[in-house]
Amino acid sequence: MNFENCCKCGEALKKIKTPRQRFIKCADCRGGSVQAKFRKIQDDCKATSKSVPEEEMFIDESNVIDDQVMYRRKVYDHSNLQSSLGDLGSFSLNG
Repeated sequence: MNFENCCKCGEALKKIKTPRQRFIKCADCRGGSVQAKFRKIQDDCKATSKSVPEEEMFIDESNVIDDQVMYRRKVYDHSNLQSSLGDLGSFSLNG
């Protein structure tokens, strides 16, 4: 048995240091992974698609009234927060 050739097409495989223990296929016969097939489909679509310059240009909306207003988060006061457990007495999270 010769494990140094592809089990499907018979092409010589790449030389490795350890001896092969089973038959394997070469890269062409394996056919690639699902991810490789998906990437090929994307590349084909990208090559055949036509780009329209008007669609690629970004235009900011001119009807925004408060474009220069800086928004900040509302600060909450937790000083009056008490425990809902009655047996703890005057327990407070902040003091």
